[in-house]
Amino acid sequence: MSQDETRKVATAWFDALDLGDMDAAIACMADDIEWVNLPKIPGVSDIIPWIGTAHGIPEVLNQFSTRDGIVEVKQFKPVDLVVEGNVAVGTVHDISTVLATGLDFEIVFATWMEVRDRKIAKWKSYCDPAPIIAAFRGDVAARLIEAVQKQDVETLKTLLHANAGDPNTRDPKTGLTLLMMAACQTHVEMVQILLDAGADVWTADSKTGATALHKTCQGGNLEIATMLLDRGAFIDAVTPSMGHTPIMDALWYKWPELVKLLVDRGQNLYFGTHYGFALEDHIAFELNVNQGEEKKKFETIKETIDAGKARDQKAIAEQTVMASTHKGELEAVKELIASGANVNTVYPHMNSFLDGHTPLLVAARDNHSDILQELLKAGAHVRVEDWVFKGAPIHKATYNGNPGILKMLVQHPDIDLDVQGPINGYTPLHDALWHGFVDCAEILVNAGARLDLHGHDGKLPLDIAIEVCGEESDIVKLIRSKLP
Repeated sequence: MSQDETRKVATAWFDALDLGDMDAAIACMADDIEWVNLPKIPGVSDIIPWIGTAHGIPEVLNQFSTRDGIVEVKQFKPVDLVVEGNVAVGTVHDISTVLATGLDFEIVFATWMEVRDRKIAKWKSYCDPAPIIAAFRGDVAARLIEAVQKQDVETLKTLLHANAGDPNTRDPKTGLTLLMMAACQTHVEMVQILLDAGADVWTADSKTGATALHKTCQGGNLEIATMLLDRGAFIDAVTPSMGHTPIMDALWYKWPELVKLLVDRGQNLYFGTHYGFALEDHIAFELNVNQGEEKKKFETIKETIDAGKARDQKAIAEQTVMASTHKGELEAVKELIASGANVNTVYPHMNSFLDGHTPLLVAARDNHSDILQELLKAGAHVRVEDWVFKGAPIHKATYNGNPGILKMLVQHPDIDLDVQGPINGYTPLHDALWHGFVDCAEILVNAGARLDLHGHDGKLPLDIAIEVCGEESDIVKLIRSKLP
């Protein structure tokens, strides 16, 4: 086939597309045309639905139909055409609008075609799809917010997966994330979809500092609250504005069953709000201003909270080893251990210095070395952390400068010398140096504590040693001698 014939077919093809004359375009194609409109690419093909490979005119027309249903073509102009033998290569300037977003994309794409018997037998296109993807995704955030507001599950799924939408999108008007919105609207399926997509259960809204669990306690859905707690939501998260933990919101919005769930899951019942109310103050207020069935709700809530506080007092009374450890009563501790008392009890959340502590944590913190020795012999766990400061027993010993206790702990077969506290990322060695307890630091260094761990501030133990003790100090020299 002559080069001139190839040029005629290619020119007719581009002219037909430029004029939107599909009959003329079809006339240029072989019945069994092989059509490759970009290869299938994960993350691209699922966003631009008309790309991929087609065989035969019907499949090609299906691609055109798909495109025309979601895009308005504004300009489709051939730019260059090069012909050699039965092959033609051309470039096309395409400006189109994605109907769903109203956003334009502008591309120049290259086409390659092979002509046989005056028909296009093979056709391929090449382009950078980024501008098209951007036009599809341009308002994904707004569409995600709208989908949750309208409780449109299918659109939410499509936007999260096909359009790579951010599950942590935030509504700029309310400051709420998608998860907060869905939780407050009590839409269980949407909450599950968002959680599975990676929605953050810990973040706070930008207006009041409420979490998704707080918003759940407004909506009142027990299943959603359970889902969030199971994903690690902070049950005692406090809003910066009002000072509410989730249970105050559950009480405020009159959800007795939700209050019970939070009490059962260990909600702190002893906090005060930023406006001076404790839980009992709010209950007393609500009992005074509600009547009938609404008042009964608060009577039920009061019974639940009273039962929770009674449970805490019972737990404290049963923690005899804790009580004696806290008082430093060695003989009492020995007697209790001999009687089979539990040495690994955890103190309830009472807004006290003992919250979430085991007896071993308290003994390490308060320098009760003889008691600690008895607790270790009785099987006290060394890999524990307290609720408040998230410190391990070995942190307690070093932070408070208790070298005798530290020596016992580093010899324990289950000890982690290098445990990093989640508050600041400090290891026990960081803590010892931070507070200038050189004797504790020496014990840890000589026991093989790692010297290459950074705190959240980026500091190594050596950095803190130099800051606190000085460049020429013995502890700095010891640390340097252990470095590779």
